[in-house]
Amino acid sequence: MPRQGFDRIHKIWGHARWTPPLCGRTRVVISDLAREGDRDRYWCAQFAPPALRPAMLAVLAFAVELTAVPSKTTREPMMSALRFAWWREGLDAIFSEGRVPQTPTLEALASAVRSHELPREILDQMIDAAEMSASGGAEDLQGLVALATTEGAGPLTLWLRILEAESRATQTAVTAAGTAWALSRRAFARTDRDAVLAAALVEVERGRSQRNDVLDTALPALLPMALAVRSLRALCRGRDPARDNRALRQLELLGNALLSRY
Repeated sequence: MPRQGFDRIHKIWGHARWTPPLCGRTRVVISDLAREGDRDRYWCAQFAPPALRPAMLAVLAFAVELTAVPSKTTREPMMSALRFAWWREGLDAIFSEGRVPQTPTLEALASAVRSHELPREILDQMIDAAEMSASGGAEDLQGLVALATTEGAGPLTLWLRILEAESRATQTAVTAAGTAWALSRRAFARTDRDAVLAAALVEVERGRSQRNDVLDTALPALLPMALAVRSLRALCRGRDPARDNRALRQLELLGNALLSRY
């Protein structure tokens, strides 16, 4: 492993804040949910300090749950709306310090919110974006980019709070990373694929322009950019990134992490 990679990981882990542990069953459920529902960002979270991973995975599991609402409600609009309302009520309970529904995702999210003072605004925006996506999403490119920013960068912005890696340059880079990653996942099925690809490349350039100013501790939240770039290369060749080899994808992620790049 290059010395620079060792130094970067040491800086990140040495900056960790202790998080109150969740029960073993909840941690396993959350980890499995995040891994199966969002493998890319699950593996990015593995480069965070072990003490911080449960909170990061709780945020990711929440995002996965929101994405899964249409499939769990048989795409019935009224049932989906009720489910999204239920998640909002869960946030009400968390932020009012009331009785949180005893589900692994909300229990884990409550622990993350209270341990790291996570803002509700972003969580609400994630629900709004998921509800919009469930109802058909954005048809025009501008709307798609806005949706991708919330879906892709929302969880990563909360990761920055957990990692204690908040700065203007870092936030700019992470927003770009999340947006590029989300756009790369949606582009293949779009009729305006070339325009979506171009928009994603703009985000890549925007994010990488900050590389000399980002905080070292933000690495796990920046790594989705590396996976977005891999997906964009596949799209340029006319291939669906969803069919990418998982092992090669993880190796690329590892290589970027050890070389301190995104």
